[in-house]
Order: sequence, then C-alpha cells, then structure tokens
Amino acid sequence: MTPPDPNSTPYASLILKGRWFIPFMALALVVVCAMGASGLYFATSYRVFFGPDNPQLQAFEQMQNVYAKDDNVLIMLESKSGTVFNQETFTAIQELTEASWQVPFSTRVDSISNYQHSVGTDDELIVGDLIPSDQVFSEVEIEKIKSIATTEPLLVHRLVSPKGDVTAINITIELPGKSPDEVTIIANYARGMTADLEKKYPDLEASLSGIVMLNNASSEASISDMSTLTMPMYGIIVVLTLIFTRSVVGTVSTVAVIGMSTIAAMGVAGYFKTGLTPISIMAPTVIMTLAVADCIHIIVSFRDAMKHGLDKRAAIREALRVNIGPVFVTSLTTAIGFLSLNFSDVPPYNHYGNITAVGVLFAFLFSVT
Repeated sequence: MTPPDPNSTPYASLILKGRWFIPFMALALVVVCAMGASGLYFATSYRVFFGPDNPQLQAFEQMQNVYAKDDNVLIMLESKSGTVFNQETFTAIQELTEASWQVPFSTRVDSISNYQHSVGTDDELIVGDLIPSDQVFSEVEIEKIKSIATTEPLLVHRLVSPKGDVTAINITIELPGKSPDEVTIIANYARGMTADLEKKYPDLEASLSGIVMLNNASSEASISDMSTLTMPMYGIIVVLTLIFTRSVVGTVSTVAVIGMSTIAAMGVAGYFKTGLTPISIMAPTVIMTLAVADCIHIIVSFRDAMKHGLDKRAAIREALRVNIGPVFVTSLTTAIGFLSLNFSDVPPYNHYGNITAVGVLFAFLFSVT
C-alpha cells in the first residue's frame, strides 16, 4: 500500500501534531459539560408527556382547579384469614387511617372506618364513623358493619370487596409541584408506613397503588434498568470490541469515546434542566451504538493499513482519510434524524432526540480525535 501524502491529509497531520494536547482539551470539554449534570432529574409526573399548550392537559387542569385534584395513594389490605371484618383488622384499619394523614401533601383520607354512616331513628338523624374507634365489637355488630359496607354503593368495589376479604384506604394527594422528588418522598413514606403495619399485623398483606405510585414506578423502572441492564450491556460491548479489533488499546479508546460522549450529552441536557423519563433515558444506548460504529470503522482501517506495511503515523493518516467523510455524513444525518423528533407533541421524545443528536456529534468529535 502506498503511504498517503501528508499534504493530502492535513486534518490527520494536525491531530498527530497535537496528540498530547487534544486529549486534555477533550477531557476539559467533557468536564465542562458534565458540570451541567446536576440539572438532571427523573420526571415522575404523567404531565411531562404533554406539552404546556396541549389542549387536553389544559382542560384537565382547568377541571381540577374547579373541582379537586385526583392524585392519590391507594393502600390495599388483604386478610390472609379471608375476611377484614374482625376486631383486629378494624384496629389496624383505624390506625392506618389515622397514620395516613401524616403522608406528605395528603389532603383527605377515606376508609371504611371513617366512612360517615347515617342512621335515622324517629326524628333524629345520627351520623358517625362506620367503625367507631376504641370500641370492642360483638359478632352481631361486626356482621352489621359488614352488611352495610358490602352493600353501600360508595364503599363496595371502591374501598371494600363484595366478599369482604379486601379493603382499601385512599389518600388524596395535592402535589405543590415545587420539587422533582415530591412523588418519591410520598412513595417512600407510604412504603415505610405499610411495612410497619405488616410487622404489627401479620395477618394483613398491604399493597400500594394509585397515581402517585404509578408515577414513581416509572422513574424507578428507569433507574432499575440503568443499574441492572446498562452495565452488563457495556460489558458485552467491551468483550465484542476486543474480539473484533484484537486490540486492547483500541478497546479502551472505544470505551473512552462511549463514556465521554454519553457524559457530555447528558451534561448538556442538564444545563437545560431536562427531566429524564423512560423515553429519554434510552439516549445513552443509541449514543453508545453510534460511538462504537465510528470507532470500529477507524480502528479496523488503521489495523488494515498496518497489515499492508504502513507505519503507525501513515496508517493513522490513511484510516482518517478513508473514514472521516463517511463517519461525518453518518453522524450528521443521524443527528438530523433525531432532531426531527422535536416535531413530536410529546416532550420526552423531544428530549430523547436532542440528547441523542448531541451525543452522536460528540461521538464523532471524540472518535476522530
């Protein structure tokens, strides 16, 4: 193979001349970008999937302003003995109902214990809790309470099952919307509260549901995927890169490009206070894919040039000469493609496209330097 004319590859010559300076500049750029990562947070509200001008969201918020917000935590209690209508469970329901008022941002608590049951006697109308506190009930009284609860339309299929084996406490939540971790705080408090209840009352099994728990599950699933799937995926990429390139230095360089591109892209997103969602959190995977492709092309071309008798510097010039055009066009068109997601009405897709586009361009920059 004829060595490439150094004058025909000025970019490669510039890279070779600054081979000690460029890595420090690249690291400095990554550090500056990474400083913005403090602005990232996990968005835990379903509202992030709607733009501020979305007419459906505006109508929904207007309805909530007129009536009430329906964010809630629902605690379901299931009795292992087959019925929740017994003295011990009544005590547990009363305690949990009282404790639920301490859940952060709670505005209302509904359960079968504090349901306001009306009884008419002669000319009097008596209204009181269906299950009065600090009272020992006879079997007859328990059966009466069960009959009322399982036939009352406001309770059955809502706070108690027709069979009486399951009951629920519904906690209405009004989120102030001032902090991104409000949902997480509520979820953690509710979990601690139900865990304490299960320890005290082994016959009861508590489960959590509701809009607040659903929103929290979305961010928790993303975090779980990052911790359980991302690292093994990186491990597989490292092993395959080592096998295909047969170069430890090439593999380390590829991993460095992947890491630097991802950190820089996420840091830039942090400067714009971007909320991460299950959609936008996929961006690092796409960035990794493009970064690996860029690096593999250059490394394979470099090794092929070395096999044909070129020295190291000539092989670098040849690898860059052959690949810089195609890699640039691929990166640019990919970035443009992902930027087109900004035409979507769903903000998380906008974030996903922007983060990926920035990361792809960083991957190009780092792979050719």
